[in-house]
Amino acid sequence: FSPNGKGTMKNFVEYTAYLYDQMGNKGMFTTATGSHDEIRMSIHKDEAMIRCIWAFLLTYKNVPFVYYGDEIGMMYRWLPTKEGGYHRTGTRTPMQWDDSKNLGFSTADAEQLYLPVDPNPGNATVAAQEADPDSMLNHIRKVLALRRENADLGAYTDMTVYHAEAGDRLFAVKRGEMLVAVNPSLEEKCLKLDGKYEIVYVFGEAELAEELKVGKQTMAVLKPVK
Repeated sequence: FSPNGKGTMKNFVEYTAYLYDQMGNKGMFTTATGSHDEIRMSIHKDEAMIRCIWAFLLTYKNVPFVYYGDEIGMMYRWLPTKEGGYHRTGTRTPMQWDDSKNLGFSTADAEQLYLPVDPNPGNATVAAQEADPDSMLNHIRKVLALRRENADLGAYTDMTVYHAEAGDRLFAVKRGEMLVAVNPSLEEKCLKLDGKYEIVYVFGEAELAEELKVGKQTMAVLKPVK
């Protein structure tokens, strides 16, 4: 998902297809944004990168797992280890709710907190992002609403890889009849279509004609026109 990356989704797609084949109907593939044992997904990523990752995670055939704070882009902080936390300690800081004392997590004195809140000005909070319709939090809510409203984007609907080629950053899958395209690169990409579609959600810039033009760091969800 790095805008200047050289990789491809092809290996990931083939591996998850193998996992589903092994599980049959006895399990479900889960994608987690993080956990208390992992460095936060926001590290070394800009907001557009993170939004592309969210777009993928919430529309792929899976059960999404959201680690607290990732939905607002909480930053990872290098902190002294505490009780064996080591590098994981910085992923366990308090949730950032608003701009009140301790970022709304607690009214206790700061030194009483198990770990300190982020002291940097402009740190992400739920309150600030709820008030901004274009925030990361509301982007995620919109994609989740789209998933709930369209059974084709649910965990159990079949998935077919539509476009995942070596050397090409554009990735697209069919979820039932819906088409999801994600372009994490800094170049516009064109996707040939197998019928008539309409765009139902876009983050970034996308243009629909005989082909789908997918702008840089863009995600688009399409449904067929009947």
